[in-house]
Amino acid sequence: MDDEDKEGRSFEELIAAIPATMYVQRGRFAPKLDFEARCEVLALYRQGVARSIIAEAYGIDRRTVTHIQNPNSPHYKGIREEAAKLGADEFQRHYITEQSLSRIARARKVSKDMPNKLANKRAGLHVVRNENCSYDHRVFIDWVDDGVLGPGWYYQDLESGEEWLHNDESSIVSSQACLRLVEANLFDI
Repeated sequence: MDDEDKEGRSFEELIAAIPATMYVQRGRFAPKLDFEARCEVLALYRQGVARSIIAEAYGIDRRTVTHIQNPNSPHYKGIREEAAKLGADEFQRHYITEQSLSRIARARKVSKDMPNKLANKRAGLHVVRNENCSYDHRVFIDWVDDGVLGPGWYYQDLESGEEWLHNDESSIVSSQACLRLVEANLFDI
């Protein structure tokens, strides 16, 4: 079987018959950050910005931020060497730029203002009574996908039997925010 198989097809025809989806995805793990961006990540971390915010701003995993800043990590040694070469103050001045700060501000605003399904610390049943109430109210807090303001944390006052309620847009961000606003704004019907 030199250049043809039993059916008479050439090697080129056989190769062309292999679907593109069967090939290895080359470059799938291509670097997401260049040297400058990696240095910005380290400078921002050393300035005290949370890993989760940095990861959100740069579109990377929090573990990558840890590898960049960890002096014992075998990864990203060149970044830490750059920081040591410039000195802590000069490194911060050089790599914390208007662009990096605006990235952080956008990521912080998005993560802070958007409802977070994982912020479920206060989900469940609570008994609430404030100065506006003459009796205890059983309030159930849960994530609702089709709420009036969109997906988020809503509550039901089980004493009044009403549908899922909210206090404002900030109350649907987390279960804790929902409970805090229920405790402040609940009243007897």
